[in-house]
Parts: sequence; C-alpha cells; structure tokens
Amino acid sequence: FRQYTIVKLFCESYDLDKECPCPSDFPVWVTPLSLAAEMGCYEIIDYLLNCRDHDTIPEPHPVKCRCRVLCSLKTGDQLEVAQRALHIYTAISQPSYYIHVTNDPFTRSFALYKRLIEVADFYVPLKPAFIKLAERAQQFAVDLIAECRDAREVRVILTHSFCGKKKVWERLQTIPNEVPILLMALDYRQKCFVAQPNIQIVLKEFWIGNYYSWRVMSTMKKAVHPIHTNPRCCHTYTT
Repeated sequence: FRQYTIVKLFCESYDLDKECPCPSDFPVWVTPLSLAAEMGCYEIIDYLLNCRDHDTIPEPHPVKCRCRVLCSLKTGDQLEVAQRALHIYTAISQPSYYIHVTNDPFTRSFALYKRLIEVADFYVPLKPAFIKLAERAQQFAVDLIAECRDAREVRVILTHSFCGKKKVWERLQTIPNEVPILLMALDYRQKCFVAQPNIQIVLKEFWIGNYYSWRVMSTMKKAVHPIHTNPRCCHTYTT
C-alpha cells in the first residue's frame, strides 16, 4: 500500500505519456505503465489505466509485418530492438495487466501463447525468455479455470462465446458445438488447459452424462452405453 501511495503522489505531478528523462536508470521507451506491467504491480496498473484516461500499452507489430515501422526498426540497433520487444511483450503478457484490458482472459492467454512462440522463433538469442513468457500465459489460463468451485462455473466458461479473432470465430461457427472455448483451446494447442482436472470432469459429464451414474454402472452397461452415445456424437460433429 505504501508503494502504491508513493507512486500515486509521484504520478500526480508527472506526465505519464512522457518518456523517461533519466536514460541511465531506464531505457527511453519505458513508461510508468509498461514498467508497472512488467513488474506485475496490480494496484499501480489499475491506477495508471484509470487516472487521466491513460492509454493501454501499444501492441507490438507482428514479427512478419512489413510496414514501415517494423522495417525502420530493422535498420537500427538490433540489441535495442530485441530488448525493447522483450520489455513490451513481458509487460503485455503479464496477467495482472491484461485482465484490466480484456473481458476474455482465456482468449487473451491463448492468443498470447501462440504469438510469443512465433516471436521466440524470430528473436532466437532471446528465445528462452520468450518461451518462458508463453508458458506463463498458458499457465494463467490453467490456474484460472482451476479456481472454478463447481461444474456449473466450468460450463459457463466453456460455453461462453469468446472474443477471439474473427477468422477463428467464423471457422468455429461452422462446427456445431457446445463448448466454443474448448475448441478454441484445441485450435491454439493448449494441451495443459484441456488436460486440467476441472475440464476433464466436465467433459466426462458431457460425454457420458452423470458421472456418478457411470461409475455405478455394471460392466455390461458400460460396454453398451457407447453404442447409444457415439452415433449421436458423430452425427452432431458431421452435420
């Protein structure tokens, strides 16, 4: 709380959009918001985003972008470019930051994981650092779904229409399903999310109905049950 109060008093007399005047302490591209996000200071991030209508951290251009902005960076100091990219991606991939700027943290986590893997292949010397950021984004979605206290909460998340990329959403709309978030997780290859125990328990319920009823079935009934279930499932996913 003391740290938050000090930062608040300092920011009231400082231009938040101004670059750092002390390059010996921080690189010139570091802003109060990006530094707070990099450090994971939740209260300070919340304050900076709400005071004076401060903007969010600008999203970096995709590594395959061929616009003038990225091309001009390629002709500059490559060490500075790489360090700046690492700083920005560390900030925007911090869960305590992006839960403030998105209504769908699961979609955000999945998309960040995929993008950070692509960036890691571009900045090869910094690949371990970017891989670590990707794993953090992936683990946040797993930890978040683990906070669900019952199957109803898990079903609410899995059946929620996500706010992902338009092309991904349009493709998933062509597949009749009851769990769009789960299909998106598969699309982004989020194995840890799909394998999370809460997800698996609810999936069993989707597949075999009441899990308790399945466990108390006789061996004969368990053998016959898929005969009635599989045709319906196959018909659903092929029509």
